[in-house]
Amino acid sequence: MLNVMRSSSKLKYILVSIIFLAMGGLALVNQGTFMGGSRGLNVARVGGQKISRGEFDRMMQSTMRMQRMSPQQAVLSGLPQKELDQEITRRLFSLKANDMGILVNDEIVRKKILELLKPFTGQGLDEKKALSQLLYGYGMNEDELVALLRRQTANETLGRIITEGAKAPGQMLDDAMKYRYEWRRGEYVKITAADLPKTPDPSDDKLKEYYKTISSRFMLPEFRSFSVLMLDRTAIGGKAEPDDADLKAYYDAHADSYTEPEKRQIAQVVVDDEATAKKIYADAKAGKSLKELADALDKDAVKGKPKKASYVENTYTANDLPQELSGAFKQDAGGLLEPVKSPLGWHVLDIEKITPAAPKPFDSVKKDVAKAYESEHDDGEAMYKLADDVDDMVGGGQNLAEIAKHYGLKLHSFAGLDEKGMTEDGKKADTDGVPVFDKVLAAAFTGQKNVPSERIDTPNGGFLLVEVTGVTPAQERAFDKVRAEVLKDWHHEKDIAALDEKVSKVMERIKLGDSFDKVAQSLGKKPQMTDFVQRREDPADKKAPKLDRGMVPALFSIDKVGEVTTVNGADSVTIMRLAGRKIDLPKDTKREDMDALRALLGQSIQSDLLMEYRHHLWNKYDVETYPEVLASMYKNNDDAGE
Repeated sequence: MLNVMRSSSKLKYILVSIIFLAMGGLALVNQGTFMGGSRGLNVARVGGQKISRGEFDRMMQSTMRMQRMSPQQAVLSGLPQKELDQEITRRLFSLKANDMGILVNDEIVRKKILELLKPFTGQGLDEKKALSQLLYGYGMNEDELVALLRRQTANETLGRIITEGAKAPGQMLDDAMKYRYEWRRGEYVKITAADLPKTPDPSDDKLKEYYKTISSRFMLPEFRSFSVLMLDRTAIGGKAEPDDADLKAYYDAHADSYTEPEKRQIAQVVVDDEATAKKIYADAKAGKSLKELADALDKDAVKGKPKKASYVENTYTANDLPQELSGAFKQDAGGLLEPVKSPLGWHVLDIEKITPAAPKPFDSVKKDVAKAYESEHDDGEAMYKLADDVDDMVGGGQNLAEIAKHYGLKLHSFAGLDEKGMTEDGKKADTDGVPVFDKVLAAAFTGQKNVPSERIDTPNGGFLLVEVTGVTPAQERAFDKVRAEVLKDWHHEKDIAALDEKVSKVMERIKLGDSFDKVAQSLGKKPQMTDFVQRREDPADKKAPKLDRGMVPALFSIDKVGEVTTVNGADSVTIMRLAGRKIDLPKDTKREDMDALRALLGQSIQSDLLMEYRHHLWNKYDVETYPEVLASMYKNNDDAGE
């Protein structure tokens, strides 16, 4: 079975996606690309544990890779603070679980590892190879994996203890049902830009001035040039993938493994004593069938007593028969064998048919041959050494061109692509046989210039590296190239401003007491009435009224019948009045629906409990954070790509 506790492992790498999904994030990568200066050594302290700048930046780099975010995107989204909050929470719960003596035994960890291995074992890999694939990543060994699983499981146990018994009370469930099954209808009129006087075109000078304020909408994207070096079996003197000739040669060399064994159709009678067996043999020699002889003995048996003879007819290979009956495969021709004894009694055998051994067609076993070939030509250790050697070369300052030359490999070059892989003239790049190109692009647009990326695994068991060789920053398009689009935007902006002004005056009239019908009449509009609708529209309900986007939320944002609100569209504004509301609970509410709602409310309560408990642990373990260090590490550096 799986040896999850062995003390040493030379296997390297980890399948990042599975570990992240299973453990909520794992930081095992090289030093980050955008840490600030040396001011402050730590970003936080949790109890006696310090979270250092380097340790936290490794976590950040790993999370950014998983979410395919650039450093700038990470900063703008607030990712550093979110990641720090999550790491502090993990450590707080680990400290408390340890203080409470929550222990996780080896068997629980073993089961969790087996769960992680299922995607691999489900593809036919044995557990040893599956574990190798799991650990083939960023330098994690089994001890580190086991320790991480222990911490995670202990934290989960603590969480269950805290939230045990947290359920939604009946009144909350009733209120939630009423909220879910409330229906409303509204009355509305829509004002569009076409209802207003058209604004004349501005002069070119005014349009150019306007363009300066919106030029960011018309920017050419950033383009990057980069090189890709693929390292696979060819770098260690092998073939990237075995071809049919390789597999056929392996098939021929292991013909015994792909041969259908000889089969023999054998009839036999089993009796208790040798004398009866010899008589059956003699009678069968005289021309009677074993089946007739066995049936005759059974007819002569005393009623209520066991049968005197057992008759069996089946097809066997040599391995199917016990040693005592192996003589059935030793004689060349068919026919009767003299009685032989086994633990079951005395056997008389008749070989009725012989099907000779025959090789299985190559095409029918090609997949099995490929698996066996791969297993026998396992280059894991050699690829592991190659990865280490390449790491050393990168650490020593060599670029991809130098590494490619060292191994005699082709360097794939790409010039002027945006982050979607498009060229400056809008054509899709020729990927030149480079696999996982989406990951290549992500690495190219998050990496530094002239710095090889971290390894990216490829489907054939190898890996590749990416190195940015040039960066063309995003730049503004010439006015003459986009004049028509700028004019369109200018008119749209003026139309929206005019609409807002018109609607503002209408709402003021309603506020001063004008009726909704009177206002609609003054606009030359006839009010429209919606059907009764719920908060959540069911896309599968084709009979449900199709209202403009935002109208249903707006209808449920007001509470009093007769109250008015507005809904902004792309080039329109809808004025909407709440015309009616009702609660209509279904008479045949399904139990599973109620249970699902009760579970949802319970989860919300449990989440609140965990947040409160986190606040308690924060004070108990005297957490201290250093925002100025975090800010200095992750600032919006526009030159990150240079």
